Amino acid sequence: DPNNVYIQMECIEYNIKCCLLFDNISNKSIIQIAEYYPAILKYIKPKTHNVYLDIVKVNGLALQFVKNQTRRHCLLSVKQNGMALKFVKDKTRELCLAAFENNGLAIQFVKNQTRELCLAAVENNGLALQFVKMQTPIICLAAVRNNGLALRFVKIQIRRICLSAVGNNGIALQFVKRQTREICLTAIRNNGLALKFVKDQTL
Repeated sequence: DPNNVYIQMECIEYNIKCCLLFDNISNKSIIQIAEYYPAILKYIKPKTHNVYLDIVKVNGLALQFVKNQTRRHCLLSVKQNGMALKFVKDKTRELCLAAFENNGLAIQFVKNQTRELCLAAVENNGLALQFVKMQTPIICLAAVRNNGLALRFVKIQIRRICLSAVGNNGIALQFVKRQTREICLTAIRNNGLALKFVKDQTL
């Protein structure tokens, strides 16, 4: 229930504010709280800057509250949670690749996409193809090999890509624009339920 979640978050924030009334809150306590509620960093600053490193190790998304980002902060963050790439100010090749090893969907936060970065993203998560700006047959093929359902996001379908997609997941047949007997049979062999997506039952 969204309302219950909202109420729980309000309670957590209230409890944190109450805790902050005490000046002697330890760095260890801050880390423990930040693991589940990184927004604590909006209200209190760790006594030493190195504590931020320990925090992003357990919750990469806490990077959004780190003002003076270093390469190490960013690297630890994206390795813990690839989606933390959203909060990285300087998205270098190294940091992007590290993020994609954790979650390929983080490609959505990269403006300057290269073939290498896009390939790394879809190899981790085929559905990341939906965020790839410049699709190539190689990138699309890698995506459907990881997840056949990524065929849904392929702009230009060719035989090889479609076969790989339904070979990975027969249900991907529903996204094939031009069905052939070969593609349909490959899909059904992978998953009998794909039969219902065959447009021409006489194939």
